[in-house]
Amino acid sequence: LEIRPTKQITSSLFHSLYTKEVTFNNNIAKIFYDEMFDTFTGNKTVVNNYLVKYYDESLLSNMLEDSTSTALELEYLNFPETITQRTIDLVEEIVTDGMTNRQKAVTIRDYLKSTYSYTLSPGELPEGQDFVDDFLFETQEGYCVYFGTALTMMLRISGVPTRYIEGFKMGNEQVNGAYVVRNSDAHAWTEVLVDEERGIWETFDATGTPREMIFGEDSLEETPVDEPETP
Repeated sequence: LEIRPTKQITSSLFHSLYTKEVTFNNNIAKIFYDEMFDTFTGNKTVVNNYLVKYYDESLLSNMLEDSTSTALELEYLNFPETITQRTIDLVEEIVTDGMTNRQKAVTIRDYLKSTYSYTLSPGELPEGQDFVDDFLFETQEGYCVYFGTALTMMLRISGVPTRYIEGFKMGNEQVNGAYVVRNSDAHAWTEVLVDEERGIWETFDATGTPREMIFGEDSLEETPVDEPETP
């Protein structure tokens, strides 16, 4: 992929899951990699195009399906003290200890997708209320941040190492041969450690983007246009 920044003002570099390397088209900027959080950052605000080389997720799909790893990484198992007992009880009702990490992720993801509603205006979080508890038992609706946070915390409660991720879900909209990523493609999701030995994380997503859920557009369908709209 060649990433072409337009209106983003950040030193963070966008990249895909299973990224192999990130390089600039020039030798001026420096790139730093954080192994723990799997993030790339430039030493200055990113204004130049840059390249992302990555491994195709479809090539790993069969291996991920067969993985039975139950290994733990403590930094990805922590959850806040505000997590309520009824949240823990709900997790214990949904999954069992005999499930693999991947089976637990699929089960909890499907539960969230079938039980809760999507909205961009879920209201204010009451003071002193745990975010996940309020979503699961009171509000029962929210956008990707709500679903992604709940999925991440519920999996950690069940003993599955997870990472909460925010970024953009790239679709196939194109302008003059270049892919367009809009603010309506902003998203949050969960990555699950399904194979510790090989360090393989898999993406699990309990809901869609605003483009998909609110505006009724499928970001996976190719929709070429002549001129870009203002994000």
